[in-house]
Amino acid sequence: MSDGAWRRGAARAWLRTAFDDGEIEEILTDVDELAGDRPGLRGLAVRAAMIARYPLLELRDRIHGNMTSGGARMMQMGEDMRLVARRLFRRPGFPLTSMAILALGLGAIIAVHSVVKGVLLDPLPMGEPDRLVALTMIDADGQRHRMTPGNVRDVAALNDVFSHVAAFGRSEVAFHTRDGGPPTVLRGGAVTPGYLATLGLEPVLGRAFVEADADPNTEPVVILSHHVWEQYFGSDPDVIGRSIDLGDNAWRVVGVAPPSLYPTSATVGGELPFSEADQDFFRPLRYGGDYWSLRRPHLLGGLARLAPGMTPQSATAALETLSTRLQAEYSENRNEQIVFTPLTEVVVGDVRPALLVLLLSVFLVFAIAAVNVGSLFLIREEDRQSERTVARTLGATPLRLLSQRILEASLICGSALVLGSVLSAGFIDVMQALVPYRIPRLADVTVDAQALGLGGLLSLVLAFVFGGASRALGSARGTALARARVTRPSSGRLQSLLIASQSALAVVVLVSALLLTRSFQALQATDPGVRATASWTLGLHGAGYDTDLILERVRALPGVRSAAVAYNHPFERTWQDGFVLVDRPMPNGDSTSVASIRPYGDGYFDAAGIPLREGRLPDLLDHEGEVRMAVVNEAFRRRFLPEGTDRSLQIRIPSADRRLGEGNSLYRVVGVVGDVRFLGPETDPDPAIYVPLRHFSVAGYQLLIRPASPGSVQLQAVRQAVHEALPDVAVDEAGTLAELHSQALARPRFNMMLIATLSATALLLCTLGSYGIVARTMSTRRREIGIRAALGAAGAVITRGVAVRALRPMALGVVLGAGASLATSRVLQSLLFGLSPVDPISLIGGPLLLLLVSGAGALVPALRALSVDPAETLRIE
Repeated sequence: MSDGAWRRGAARAWLRTAFDDGEIEEILTDVDELAGDRPGLRGLAVRAAMIARYPLLELRDRIHGNMTSGGARMMQMGEDMRLVARRLFRRPGFPLTSMAILALGLGAIIAVHSVVKGVLLDPLPMGEPDRLVALTMIDADGQRHRMTPGNVRDVAALNDVFSHVAAFGRSEVAFHTRDGGPPTVLRGGAVTPGYLATLGLEPVLGRAFVEADADPNTEPVVILSHHVWEQYFGSDPDVIGRSIDLGDNAWRVVGVAPPSLYPTSATVGGELPFSEADQDFFRPLRYGGDYWSLRRPHLLGGLARLAPGMTPQSATAALETLSTRLQAEYSENRNEQIVFTPLTEVVVGDVRPALLVLLLSVFLVFAIAAVNVGSLFLIREEDRQSERTVARTLGATPLRLLSQRILEASLICGSALVLGSVLSAGFIDVMQALVPYRIPRLADVTVDAQALGLGGLLSLVLAFVFGGASRALGSARGTALARARVTRPSSGRLQSLLIASQSALAVVVLVSALLLTRSFQALQATDPGVRATASWTLGLHGAGYDTDLILERVRALPGVRSAAVAYNHPFERTWQDGFVLVDRPMPNGDSTSVASIRPYGDGYFDAAGIPLREGRLPDLLDHEGEVRMAVVNEAFRRRFLPEGTDRSLQIRIPSADRRLGEGNSLYRVVGVVGDVRFLGPETDPDPAIYVPLRHFSVAGYQLLIRPASPGSVQLQAVRQAVHEALPDVAVDEAGTLAELHSQALARPRFNMMLIATLSATALLLCTLGSYGIVARTMSTRRREIGIRAALGAAGAVITRGVAVRALRPMALGVVLGAGASLATSRVLQSLLFGLSPVDPISLIGGPLLLLLVSGAGALVPALRALSVDPAETLRIE
């Protein structure tokens, strides 16, 4: 195409917004005469300026005319409204289909945007949350750990860096309700006195903790959470000063905490769960003696508030200096660094990737839906060529026809927005009900005004795009063209472009879904490490109770194969502690290292189904002897005992002397058991030391019950047996090991199902699009097909030609989408397990799936070419 032809084509496209074809030719002739033969850029600039003025002058004249005849204009708008409404009601299929597609897309965008804003973007309900940080420790391998008491004390001494520092740990107690029934379990935190001040919060009733409350020799005091105060005490303000029974002690209530997010425990890896179920109460962290000088047991979560004027960069440098000094002074700190993370990042960090991927996927599906609706508008505009010609003949101006198209699109998009806003509330409710894992603040999310504004903006843009584009592309080219009902090449090219675009977007979503599906399959295939997946686990909470009495009652129940108690169930994390190998060097050259300490009771390995790999398990005679026995897992042997174990191997756990008294730290390793993924199915097993409860007493137990056969144990009978044995012991919720393992897979499973649902929606929309374009092609080329058939063309050739022409743009979109997936799939890196983001099966399978399904959808109308009657076509001709 020559430059002159290109310029005249662009000029016609601009002038068509306000003039018909005859007027356009007159304007171009006038411009040529006025511009003369000015050469080069000067002539081009003169012509462009003159052409640009014409629509603007026309618009000015019309606005001036409208201002002088406002009543007439209002009457005209009313007529247009009635005309558009009649058209839509006369053929409701098009508007209803368009509204339904757009409403689903808009509703999903409003809902997901509300969730993302409420969870990720809104500030935390605390004082100056941007200055709050979480304290953790990192070892030489890059693994995070909880804080040690001694290191918390050292950080608290940096008064010029942190204005407040607090430590906390998990606390569970049995609470006797007023109805006299079995006790219930309350979960909260044992916190240092400055805990609430660090969070920037004050009690709604009473007072916060003071330093004297942390003294073990003073009266026990407690601060109730707001929801416990409401649920169990009826929001009674006189609860302050009252004594309540928690466990085996009477605790005096000194305050009620405000509603907020409270970290009350830290996992082994330093993460801070923000579950409302763990925020029932707060008690002082009451330890005396040399507890705050301990530097090996990683037991505590840490919080700090940056001092006024202190920047994160300066605070980081101060902690690096402190860590360097501690590494030089204490061997326990040799390979550890104290670091901090903004609390906002801790709260939302693990859910941010999934929510952002969800938001991106929803926008992609919405774009596919918008493309589909755009195709419907284009097809509708082609079907109205005769109607448009009649309107122009009767004096309708291009501007009025444009306003009618935009008004029609606005009614459809506006109705879709209203319906989508209603649907968004339902989508949020469904997400809150079905999300099987904890997302902080998700329960408080409602439809957000900002999200509604985004939906309104998208609707407005689509209304102008659908209305304006259909008017521009559907301009009449004469009554002969209208009578012939021939599809214009430009509209055909646009339809092909739309099909290619939605195919490319659909491929991106499909590849993402396949990646997450294959990742979940790999995660599901990992060995959890336990064989007795039908075993039940129940939490026992109380103080000073006899576990032997409980086990005697439970083991006597019918259908019970074995029962045992342990500090935690097999899939639960526990604390890490330091140890040394006696008379044997550590592989890394250090004097000490760390491993997870897992206290267990008699029969635990059988009840949990953890296999013995080497040696033996301690028996009752071992428990009665003076030498303490321990068992390690395979991960411990691989890391610390590369040359294997022997009967003389001994390990020392120094903190046991401090916990249990001198002479309790030496253990002989007599066996090696299989690895259990207690850090999560996606994490390699961590080294663990299993120590008998008889030689390592702790507070709080898990009861494990292995049935003789699935379903042979009645939980109600177990609860009754525990209550009869010890009425003051609270029994926590129950679950099988299979259910607990499934819960650990809940997050990747839900992510996979959500993206899979969106990809199925995208696939359906693309299939409908391919079906529609082929059906439209069949409709517009029916006479051509009939004539070709009459001239002897084979039906298969005709069908193939129709299908290939329709599938060509889809194939182009698939190729483009596959290329885009190579880039976008890397966004999923943090959500994948055992799978590369450029997994070839996913990158090839997504495009192939789209081609197969959409191709099948296109084949149905293409086969109708075989039913065209040549005789009927010739008769019409």
